[in-house]
Amino acid sequence: MSSMVVLYLAYHLLIPEGGVYDEIDLGHLMIDLVVLVLLGRLAIRANRIYPLWMLAAQLISTLMHLGRGLDTEITPLAYFLLIHAPSYIQVAALALGLAAHRRRVRRFGTYRSWRTS
Repeated sequence: MSSMVVLYLAYHLLIPEGGVYDEIDLGHLMIDLVVLVLLGRLAIRANRIYPLWMLAAQLISTLMHLGRGLDTEITPLAYFLLIHAPSYIQVAALALGLAAHRRRVRRFGTYRSWRTS
């Protein structure tokens, strides 16, 4: 999550946000691809469910770029919402996952964080 924020801020320092939503936004596409790979690696190794929810939300955002490229009739507002809204799902999944983890640790004690295989 923090890498996505850093990349997003760096991108918008270089290129001010404007009317990039009427075509594929290559900057956001690159950021989304990097985060998709990182979250994919994390979700496979983590012994938790919430990284899978975060990965699913990232997949929605990343695939929206493909949808924008395939269908030029998608409105810029829909494109904007579908590449940014999944971030809120990721934050909610992270918060709920961490709360569930704390509850499990209090109830059952510690358990391993990562899969070994």
